[in-house]
Amino acid sequence: MKFYLMRHASAEMGSYLADAQRALTAVGQAEASLMGRHLTDKLRDLDLYACSPYLRAEQTLLNVAGDAHFMARQTWPMATPEGD
Repeated sequence: MKFYLMRHASAEMGSYLADAQRALTAVGQAEASLMGRHLTDKLRDLDLYACSPYLRAEQTLLNVAGDAHFMARQTWPMATPEGD
């Protein structure tokens, strides 16, 4: 089994947003897309992708994955700063 752990890309800052609703910046979208191109061969072999329910994490997945298709995707509520 191989396990890859990736933190979300650069996200908006500001106290006007709830932490869970902070989106990726344009730079963050570019970072995630670049990582996706770097990991192209490895992404094809993933059986499962688990993602935080936070917006920036889900956006990172979409930008990294591009056209890759995962066998299964799960949202893990415990994968948050407050998760148990």
